[in-house]
Amino acid sequence: MASLTDLGKSRWLIRFIDAAGSRRTIRASHLGTRETTESLRLKLAHLEEALREGGQPAADVAEWINRLAPATRRRFAEAGLVIGELADIILNTTRPQDGATGDPKAGKKPAGPITLAAFIEDYIATRTDIKAITRHHLDEVRRRLVEYFGPRRLLRDVTARDADAWRAWLKAPRLPGSKQTDPVKPPAPNSQRAPGHGRGLGENTARRWCGRARQFFRAAIRARLITENPFADQKVAVQANKAREFFVSRKIADVIMATCLKLPDGRPRNNAMQWRLVFALARFGGLRCPSEMQPLTWGDVYWDQGKLRVRSPKTEHHDGHGERWVPLFPELRVALAAALDESVDAGRGTEAADPVIVICTESGANLRTHFHRIILQAGLTPWPKTFQNLRSTRETELAESYPIHVVTAWLGNSPTVAMKHYLQVTEDHFARAGGAKSAAEETPAPAENHPEPSSPQAGALQKRSISRQPMPLAADACDPTPHFPAENDSSQVLASQCVTEIPPRGFEPLFPD
Repeated sequence: MASLTDLGKSRWLIRFIDAAGSRRTIRASHLGTRETTESLRLKLAHLEEALREGGQPAADVAEWINRLAPATRRRFAEAGLVIGELADIILNTTRPQDGATGDPKAGKKPAGPITLAAFIEDYIATRTDIKAITRHHLDEVRRRLVEYFGPRRLLRDVTARDADAWRAWLKAPRLPGSKQTDPVKPPAPNSQRAPGHGRGLGENTARRWCGRARQFFRAAIRARLITENPFADQKVAVQANKAREFFVSRKIADVIMATCLKLPDGRPRNNAMQWRLVFALARFGGLRCPSEMQPLTWGDVYWDQGKLRVRSPKTEHHDGHGERWVPLFPELRVALAAALDESVDAGRGTEAADPVIVICTESGANLRTHFHRIILQAGLTPWPKTFQNLRSTRETELAESYPIHVVTAWLGNSPTVAMKHYLQVTEDHFARAGGAKSAAEETPAPAENHPEPSSPQAGALQKRSISRQPMPLAADACDPTPHFPAENDSSQVLASQCVTEIPPRGFEPLFPD
């Protein structure tokens, strides 16, 4: 409860609990000649109650505040004793005059301590160097911070304890029947958190959001608005979540590819080959969806060289990681050829600059939603990570046949990231360890003779791709015929497949005694 201490000579010490539950202290003077200690204590108690309820003070209390000196009213608003519309009026009408410091270049001075909401909004607006999806993620965290702390919370008043409470609120289960986008009213300060009162986020999502919140406060420190980062001790590194792993086997992939062709009532699906291609690019090419599919053009398909150029917006800020090359695996070649024929029949462009995937959007939300319908139509249950599990499955398959540095070069990550977040231990590994045949050995390999695009546009595209200079390969510089020194002629017998005995002389060159 608010307390009032008389310091003498019309000076007072006021203690109260603010809207965030933190104890605050204000020194003020000349609170009214007609007020007694008891009447002042009652008014302060009423203001404190208004803070807890999130409402405005009664008319008589508001009138008393308006009678105070401008500096005192401003001190009440800055400390958080007065919030809402009344605080806005006080801060706007008691603003220091422009150029009050005597510096003609100083310009306008801020109305007072900046709020958390205002600073984050200004910070995001000044970040013109970030992509749209990054801005969306930052704005999402801004909304949740303002939702929890309120629009009037001062930037400097957020503490490490508040950061812990916000993280706990993010992970607390949502109320039954609520959606992720529904606003959630934070619990009252110092109250017992009700079960189900939160955002219901997973551990990794909460870590990402705390990392972005820490980014906001780090920018505030650089701007010399605060001295400490309340989120400095929060864990923000994303951890591997084995519970959300899922291996999309080839049998499941075949069912999904077949389901992409028709609707539940048997009618052909619109853009059926586009949906098949999106699935094939993620499952057999390991592309990120939708960020790496959206910029893909027909000029990126090198039919004659058997390669696919992939531009990666996610990693382009790293030197040399703006694009990579992926082999045209047999499954990809078939899916791309079918999609090209469909585009020709539909009258869509198939020139080098025309997009391959025309159903992609920036958010990718419609792709995920539509693929969930396709998975359910196939009689299957959607797996935890719709597209990431496809990419993880492909990297696990390729790691069985190719060196890890080759696999990660094709998929655009690092061996460390692959081992931590992508490579899976499957039931097939246990079966092979027990002596059973693997699923790959039981499943016949795709036919090598795949149909090439049959349209005139495809033929022109092939001619253009042939005219390109092929990428230099390390294998091109290798001589397939081994050469041995003349004095070691007997060692050449090791290159034969009919070696029956060890040569009488070793491999070391002869040296004079």
